[in-house]
Amino acid sequence: MIGKIAQLIPTKPPIYESPSGLEQVIVNTINNAVSWGLGIIGILAVVFIILGASRMVAAAGNEEQVKIGRATIIYAVIGLIVVILSWVIVNSIILIIPK
Repeated sequence: MIGKIAQLIPTKPPIYESPSGLEQVIVNTINNAVSWGLGIIGILAVVFIILGASRMVAAAGNEEQVKIGRATIIYAVIGLIVVILSWVIVNSIILIIPK
């Protein structure tokens, strides 16, 4: 009885097989698409930070323009933080997938 139970207990951790060619292609394609998309969004965030700053500089004392420029910068920074966090999440998930 104890011998049969001992046979059921694994002595080594499971070994995951590497993904087949198609699975690896799918993972690589998703990784590349996400990397490109996040890169483009990150560049857009930096462009909006520059636009917000230039609007603040060109405001010439107009408080409304300064508020609009400040809001643009704040939203662009929030967007940049979201992009960085999403990149971290995607790469963490890719590392979890057995290779």
